[in-house]
Amino acid sequence: MNVSPDRELLITGAKDFLKASGAIATFGGEIWDIGVSVLKNYAPQLRTAAGIPLDPGKIQAYPKDGYVNSEHDGQNAQLGPCWPLTGGNFFNLYVWWRISEKHVGNEVCSAVASVGCRNLTVADTLERAVRTASRNRSRLDDYEVYFEQPLSAEDFIHLESRYGMVVEKWIGVCKKIGGLKKYLK
Repeated sequence: MNVSPDRELLITGAKDFLKASGAIATFGGEIWDIGVSVLKNYAPQLRTAAGIPLDPGKIQAYPKDGYVNSEHDGQNAQLGPCWPLTGGNFFNLYVWWRISEKHVGNEVCSAVASVGCRNLTVADTLERAVRTASRNRSRLDDYEVYFEQPLSAEDFIHLESRYGMVVEKWIGVCKKIGGLKKYLK
């Protein structure tokens, strides 16, 4: 059959859609399992440093805004677990893919540990304290104060240690700022 190149993608997609979806789900499951394991391993240290209760039974999936079936498809994705904190805030641990702001067309990927704040006032207050304690190594993106560790495709075999690096940054910062409780009101 003679098919135009723009229609060839439709045929390929129709043949391989379920296979591709299954591969993405399996990959996401691996990222989830590693993230949950890291959160559970660091729970005692994080609980002590943050000064707030953390229940491993309440770990849930990080919201997949922009992951599939949105206007952000192919531009931005986050996969991993998150942990509810006091006052409607969250401790997040995920892999974040996005298009580079510096080099348009280049993809950037990193392991991220963040505190997702319920409003901008909380985020701004927390970010000022964290930025000072971390010597300007933290980042603020909308409602999230975060640390990141760049990841290449080859780094995924070391995802557990990369996650550990960003969680340990939060543990260190929490100790320096006297925990999270006073910031997450």
